[in-house]
Amino acid sequence: EKSAVSQINLSGYGQRAVSFLARNFYNLKYVALVLAFCINFMLLFYQVSTLGGDDEGSGSKEVIDMTESGEGSGSGSGEGGGSSEEEDPLEQVHVNEDFYYIEHVMRLAAFLHSLVSFSMLIAYYHLKIPLAIFKREKEIARRLEFDGLYIAEQPEDDDLNSHWDKLVISA
Repeated sequence: EKSAVSQINLSGYGQRAVSFLARNFYNLKYVALVLAFCINFMLLFYQVSTLGGDDEGSGSKEVIDMTESGEGSGSGSGEGGGSSEEEDPLEQVHVNEDFYYIEHVMRLAAFLHSLVSFSMLIAYYHLKIPLAIFKREKEIARRLEFDGLYIAEQPEDDDLNSHWDKLVISA
């Protein structure tokens, strides 16, 4: 006797999910576009502040000493020694305390955007073959209607287009 777990048909549920994604591909595309717009709008609330400042106090001397000791370690911009040029100050990207919740909303929106994009990838993969069939079916229907072309004989084994046409017509 079969167990309850082995009686569940998961392929049917998977096919339904894939069909749902393929059917709603263009809706998913608009959802991903709106999420991307919202993420970009939330990025406008972020600020960049420089660490170390431009004041001539003892704090800036320590920052300059730290940046000079890192020269030549291979982690620079690839411009060589650069001893005559001034180094860029360290910068920090942060959000104002008034909008503390934006970081959490941003993470949620990024996760949702990734999920929708992955769903679109799956939907496009499963939608690509039927779209190719419909495109070919449209071409064949036009050739049948306007050119009077009919496929009456069996295609040769090496003629893939004829086999494809036969498949499309039977569909």
